[in-house]
Amino acid sequence: MTAFFRRILPKIFGRDILDLLNHSKNYFFTAAFAQGIIFLAMPLLTRILSPADYGIYQVFRSYAEIFAILLTLNFHGAVSRYYYDSRPDLNEFVGASILGSQLAIAVAALVLFFSPIQIAEFLKIPVTLVWLLVGVTAIKVVDSVFNQLTVAAKESQRYSLVNNARAILSLSLGVALALLLKQDKYYGLAFGQALGGLLVGVYIFTLIRDKIHWRVKREHLIFIVGYSVPLVPYVVSTMFLDKLDRILINKIVSASSAGLYSFAYNIGMVVSMVTDALNGAFIPDWFRLMREEKYEEVNVITLKTFRFVLLASVGALLFSYEVFALISSAEYHAALLIMPIIISGYLFDFLSKVYLRNLGLARKMLEASLLGIITVALNFGLNVIFLPIFGYVAAAYSTLASYVFLTALAWATSKYILKHTVVPWRIFIVPLAYFALALTSYYVITEMQIETLWKLALKALVMALFSLALFRSSKRARVN
Repeated sequence: MTAFFRRILPKIFGRDILDLLNHSKNYFFTAAFAQGIIFLAMPLLTRILSPADYGIYQVFRSYAEIFAILLTLNFHGAVSRYYYDSRPDLNEFVGASILGSQLAIAVAALVLFFSPIQIAEFLKIPVTLVWLLVGVTAIKVVDSVFNQLTVAAKESQRYSLVNNARAILSLSLGVALALLLKQDKYYGLAFGQALGGLLVGVYIFTLIRDKIHWRVKREHLIFIVGYSVPLVPYVVSTMFLDKLDRILINKIVSASSAGLYSFAYNIGMVVSMVTDALNGAFIPDWFRLMREEKYEEVNVITLKTFRFVLLASVGALLFSYEVFALISSAEYHAALLIMPIIISGYLFDFLSKVYLRNLGLARKMLEASLLGIITVALNFGLNVIFLPIFGYVAAAYSTLASYVFLTALAWATSKYILKHTVVPWRIFIVPLAYFALALTSYYVITEMQIETLWKLALKALVMALFSLALFRSSKRARVN
């Protein structure tokens, strides 16, 4: 059976994609494992936590991701870029990155010390969680350096083992602590995340300590300031595109609405996991192929990876109702309405990254930051206008519109301003047309007044036909 698959898979997908998929599976299953642990715990979490508690915890997680960049000035964000340059003093660069990040966090903690209540009121979370964010940010610096080193070195198995261990510990501790609390149970999950991250962070440090030399050189600081610091607005804006909606819903609408919205986004996260896994595996080869000017090969692999993203998207879309019914209590089911919009947004998130890579290759960090700021401004404006009118549903549409806008902006910037050879946008038209047909089928089947088993059968048929249409050719795709 194994020999059969080894013979047939290269014919279906092409040998160029198999190495990518080999590493992608590790990154995907790492993300899938972390999300899968949460997924399996959903029946418990949705009964332990009210939508309001769940919303506050998700807002806390959003701030943790943003603060890991904002409070550190992204000092740790250039490690993989330095690695790809194959420089001999990487260990010293890693040490400078960690020291600079922790110094920036110390300064932020000092500011927090003098005005914790005002900051908590602005963020609309309890003061205790604000202090916890500082500790979580310090831990995330070590996580970030480890992840960058392992992805760049294609050590996907080590990456998987460590990140899976963090997911298990964080959730286990979080659920245990939440069960001990009679109210404000979000504290349990937040402290569980911090404790799990701390334990794994100590272990990570033992793994990478031989790759760290605690020496700061002027040229390292120049590289970091020139690459990472200008990238802060872009990285933060990218995170804001993913997190800002939850934060604004919590501030403008309610914590309960933020909980419902976050729950739907977490269910649709399978698409993001596929996207991140494929991107993580492809980036090292992408840098090499672009330097070697093998643009046709870049186009072919990009199109093939997009097909896998589409396959995950249609699967998540068609069977979203069954997933909701299986893992959540009835009070969360209202969020099903926004699933098609969320999944469509993830598709354009993938496409935007296809063109944003060119700015990273050219080290055009200020330009990348400008694109991010413009897109976040659009997202912020749409949410401020429409959230009070239409509630959390407006946030899903605002995020989709923002990703479409960013994709167009990144393509135009790469092609006409940077004058780069870019992936032609027309190669995505046919796959997106197939997705539109699948989306239409989803709405039609949803509205049908027939037995659940018949609906499942129709969804399975649509999934099969979509897969057949998407991968109908057994030969290498040609991109003209």
